[in-house]
Amino acid sequence: MNKDNLENQKNSNGTVVFNISKSGVSRKNVKKGQKNIFYIVLKRARKLYDDQLDKTSCNLYRDCIQKVIMKTEGITEVEFKTRFAEIVIDLMDRNSFNTECRSRKWSPYVVATHLAAMTIAQRKEVLNNMDLLPEKVISCGKPIYEMAELKDLDKYKVMSEETDTVTD
Repeated sequence: MNKDNLENQKNSNGTVVFNISKSGVSRKNVKKGQKNIFYIVLKRARKLYDDQLDKTSCNLYRDCIQKVIMKTEGITEVEFKTRFAEIVIDLMDRNSFNTECRSRKWSPYVVATHLAAMTIAQRKEVLNNMDLLPEKVISCGKPIYEMAELKDLDKYKVMSEETDTVTD
């Protein structure tokens, strides 16, 4: 059979069947690649953070992320923050997450930003057992990105000052 016969054949009912091959790159693969760049930035930022001798600054991890974004091709700061905000929004949109944070007198927004910076596996572990939240998150009490920086990316308005207040 020649190539034309492979692409345009008749099935047993006499209906013309088109055998169209897909290209090697699909939209799914492109999105997956973009997602991987996000996690590559976080992985490099964690390594840079771990290499620092003085980790007392609450903004150190954010600074590490910013440095890595500037050195990484394939992702801009806006693209990174957009993906970061999506994860934060997903977390803050969960009633169980908000309830758990509030019962412990933690800011859901602060915790969500730190969870968004974790690996997926670590994030799942913490969500299943909030006692595993690193002490530095609790003691620092500051978000990685301030709400004002991500709020414009929240088209569903999940992030707001009112939803983040801790009640006694």
